[in-house]
Amino acid sequence: MKAGKCSCFSLGFLSRYFDVRTVDVKDRIVNVLVPCPQQKFLSVTHENPDMYVPFWTSTTLIFAIGVSSNINEYLTSSSDDEYHYDLAKPSLAVSIVYAYLFIFGAALWLLLQYAGAKMETYTSDGATELRVSHTICLVGYAFIPFVPLILLCSVPNTSIELVALLCAGAYTTGILLRETVPLLKQTKSEESPWGKIPVVASAASVAVFAFSATCWFAFY
Repeated sequence: MKAGKCSCFSLGFLSRYFDVRTVDVKDRIVNVLVPCPQQKFLSVTHENPDMYVPFWTSTTLIFAIGVSSNINEYLTSSSDDEYHYDLAKPSLAVSIVYAYLFIFGAALWLLLQYAGAKMETYTSDGATELRVSHTICLVGYAFIPFVPLILLCSVPNTSIELVALLCAGAYTTGILLRETVPLLKQTKSEESPWGKIPVVASAASVAVFAFSATCWFAFY
């Protein structure tokens, strides 16, 4: 049977991105969170990037935002007022988080394509193709630090909120730069010793900290 025009949305196509073993998930999470892993994350996932952890990271982050923002609001409300859980915040978080996962992941891929990034840095079999699934997977894992740190925003204190969101943004940015900068080494030249590294690094940093700022203004 011939595949339809929208086969990319078929169950068979999508299932391969969720076909990952528990031990692999554990190893990938540890790999991405360790500052100096033995292997880069893209090297570990280049043959089988998954959407399992990015999906659950985003879902857990949405739950964490909904809980922490409502606790924050409850603690700042007057004791004389009857508090009602704000369902609009989790709904807004769904739109923001999932949009960032897929749009930022796709935009990062386009940016790396523009910069001439190659996967040869991480592969030994000659494969050089960087797919959008690689960057979406990377972004999903890289946002893991936001989950525990955003829970600190439950405390209605501006300093704590800012420090938590800035630390989460810095950690995530560090992960992304650690993985993408080596892909850009071949773009260096005598005229531009840094190649397109500053462009990619700046864009990735701005996008991540824009997410932190969005969370702060929208939920806290």
